Amino acid sequence: MDHVSIEAQKQLCTELATRKGFNVVDVITHVGSAYNKDNLALLSWKIKYIQSRGTTVRGLIVYQSTRLSRNIEYYSMFRRTMGHKFDVWSVMDNTDTTTSRGSFYIQSGVLHGQQDSTMISERVQASRKYKQDLGGHVGVAGYGYTNVPVDVQVEPGKTVRVMRLALNPNEQAVRAFINKHHGEYSTSAVLTREVRIIPGVEIDERVILYENDVELQQHQRPSDTITYPTLASILNEFGVTKRGSEWTASSVSSASNADSAAYHKQLESAETFDRVSSSCDGMSACCISGSFPEEDMDM
Repeated sequence: MDHVSIEAQKQLCTELATRKGFNVVDVITHVGSAYNKDNLALLSWKIKYIQSRGTTVRGLIVYQSTRLSRNIEYYSMFRRTMGHKFDVWSVMDNTDTTTSRGSFYIQSGVLHGQQDSTMISERVQASRKYKQDLGGHVGVAGYGYTNVPVDVQVEPGKTVRVMRLALNPNEQAVRAFINKHHGEYSTSAVLTREVRIIPGVEIDERVILYENDVELQQHQRPSDTITYPTLASILNEFGVTKRGSEWTASSVSSASNADSAAYHKQLESAETFDRVSSSCDGMSACCISGSFPEEDMDM
């Protein structure tokens, strides 16, 4: 695959425009899959918007036809939308749609890209299914869990490495804190005292004194239940991050509901695997050995 930076692609496109004597109206960058229909729809809208402001747009210069689209149907829709007076120049294909032959070459490039994308997608899906059939987990582990590498014997003398879910004790402690206090009636003092259950968090003893502050307790209204935004603020205040990022109300909510069905399926099967070690969010190291203990389910 041709790995060229976005900046290098921009430079090559603008250099072609200079050689052709074109006036560059705008430089548009799309980061994402060229198979995505929305990217071309957004590009069409941007060009139409520029035209609506009185600027004539003669065409589009792209680094490569497959960077414009990897779907022949979406590309054809884009061409029809832009009209017959709108052309496409491709730097790497060294052709353009001003001639029938050039149009054919660019369409062929898009079609070839579509076939490549389809084959890659099929291989990825087959690989995912194969690893899942071996009891592996595919994708990022939900909050409270971590992926650990396990070598699975598929036949005598042959093993395949897959990832399996294991409890992340530090993240489980954060989840326990969230689930314990969300929706309850409490004071900030109680919350800060309870943060100490999270590994690595040190509580300033001065904040605990607020728990005995009668005036503060009197100002606690019955309607003041602990919300996700409040929990996010507490966690951020004490430097507890969500895998390196600050907490938001949304991320606290998702962490609270991050129970993994895949992990509990592993618990039920009581599969055993060799001792492995894995980093737990950079906070400590956890070691998983043998079968998953059933008591961990209540963490």
